[in-house]
Amino acid sequence: MEYTTNHGKKPQPPLALQNLFKKINIKSFFIDYISVNWQMDITKFSKHDRLKSQTWFYDFYRVLEERIKILKENYPELYNIFLQRDKHYNIKIDFKGKFFKDITYKHDIKFFYKWFLEFDNMFSYYWTKCRIEHKHPRATISRLDLATHKKGSFLKAFTPIRSNKGKNLVDYKSHEKLDFLTGVSIGKRNTNWTYFRAYDKRFEEDGIQHCLNRFKTIDVVRKEWMLKSKFLRENNISTVLSFIEYFKKDELVTSLIRKIRLGKDVILHEDNSLYRSLHDYRYSSSVDGGYIPLKEFRKIVKETTNIFLNKVDQGDSNTSVTKWNPNKNLRGIVKYVGNMTRNEFFAFQKEMLKRIESERFESCNLKSLNENLEFIDWDQRDFETITNMLGILRSVKIKKVITA
Repeated sequence: MEYTTNHGKKPQPPLALQNLFKKINIKSFFIDYISVNWQMDITKFSKHDRLKSQTWFYDFYRVLEERIKILKENYPELYNIFLQRDKHYNIKIDFKGKFFKDITYKHDIKFFYKWFLEFDNMFSYYWTKCRIEHKHPRATISRLDLATHKKGSFLKAFTPIRSNKGKNLVDYKSHEKLDFLTGVSIGKRNTNWTYFRAYDKRFEEDGIQHCLNRFKTIDVVRKEWMLKSKFLRENNISTVLSFIEYFKKDELVTSLIRKIRLGKDVILHEDNSLYRSLHDYRYSSSVDGGYIPLKEFRKIVKETTNIFLNKVDQGDSNTSVTKWNPNKNLRGIVKYVGNMTRNEFFAFQKEMLKRIESERFESCNLKSLNENLEFIDWDQRDFETITNMLGILRSVKIKKVITA
């Protein structure tokens, strides 16, 4: 992508891309899994070369196994790679989560590439010795996991979001002994496209120590996007070299992260407004254990290019507009509340609290509010009170417990 210069100044990305950079902090993303696949397309070989390559395949695999065993004695990180082969003459090496040590994807890639070259050179060397009239097996990326950490848990409201493409099933994971949710997944794990999961790291016993070593904490929710072969090819990531070149460009990585987050994500109660803004800044409440298709999510409020869609700065012309206050009307109809069914009453209360939580506390100017409405003294305690009340109403299973 090329940017035009402005009077000799440093070229700047288009404004829309600059806004996207602000919304997505690519430095907070790290790599948690890479699968590299070396494949021989023996269907294109002559009969003679096909027989030679099949013999080479089994002989080389044994050599590679022994070589990796020796390397593991001196390089502990290699205990976290997994070597396998299949009947189609593919040799695959999985670089699993514990292989990676750094906290940003750029450092992860450098570490991965060092070891990739070690193995790829072995393929090249032994292939050349075999003297087959074809290039040595090409290394492609068949799986790439991108992840990020967020402070929070699944104890409060959270919202799974998915696109309408494919069968993006939403599943919830509960603690084995305690009665609360610890994670959510979207999609099918055996897909060739994308699969998403988010889970409370404190309850993943197998990965706790490595997480402490790598990130110095486990008090986080890990959001993890598994990108498989078809999705990677669609985004011009096929060979290891194309993967390396792709991730050198911040604008490409930013667009990729935007795409996977729009396709599958979960908004936690503790996620800040900047993170939420990619979907919509104003939407913050849960969906009673359900999910929201992306198309429906966008219908809730009108999308704009503004990151903080509901924020009004002082001096903005919109601040002078007087908004209708329904206080008198609501007081007038309170006497008819008794005509509502219990289901309707709880639903109305919940809707009112959601509105107060999302608009009154997240988007209004508290200083201006106090100046204009002297009898109101909004503070953090009020926000927590409303949030707790909303949490209680969310926990009520109206259809099962309350009958009209």
